[in-house]
Amino acid sequence: MITINENYDDLIQWSRYLFRTVKIRSIADRELDKQNKIKDGIFPNEMFLLYFSLLYVTYEAFRHYSFSNSRVEALVDEKYEENIDILRRMRNSIFHPDVSAISPRQVKFLECSKSIIPWGYALTDEFEQFFYFYPENNNIFGKPADKLRIEIKKINNWLPRNSLAIYKKIREKEMENHRKYVLAHYPDKIEEFEIYFKKFSKLIEETPDSYFEPLLK
Repeated sequence: MITINENYDDLIQWSRYLFRTVKIRSIADRELDKQNKIKDGIFPNEMFLLYFSLLYVTYEAFRHYSFSNSRVEALVDEKYEENIDILRRMRNSIFHPDVSAISPRQVKFLECSKSIIPWGYALTDEFEQFFYFYPENNNIFGKPADKLRIEIKKINNWLPRNSLAIYKKIREKEMENHRKYVLAHYPDKIEEFEIYFKKFSKLIEETPDSYFEPLLK
């Protein structure tokens, strides 16, 4: 096994919180399609509330293990302190007895849904990027980085794939493998392929790393 640093075990442990968050989000997204929208917000089902509660746990664990990432920090700085606190109270309302059937902490979340929902999705997106690109962020690149991700996936039986940055990385790898295949088996077609490859590379370069890029500025 490739050893990154002393935080490797912490990374694996933290990723379990992230996995649960992402898994519940996928269930919530599917079920949310069946929900009716209400004026100035969204009426979520229990899976949706659970997703945001688990997101706070993931954030809390990120802090507990002393991880740091500039893009994550941009979403949890002073500007978003209230959002963090709303998530904390949401977590408490889900995992601890509440004062009434109509939870004031959940009502507060709903009142802020138009701003806090895209922010929460953005934070999840950045957590996924942080985990997927952990090798590169620790100066491990190319095949060793890919090998390390394979090892991590064996331990976790999961790697994130939702982020645009991750999608771009996977597509670039697929295109490079396809280029090698064409060069090896159809060398007479390589010039034609290179034209397509350059167009693809330009498209990838112009694609942002996140759907939520404006929130990081």
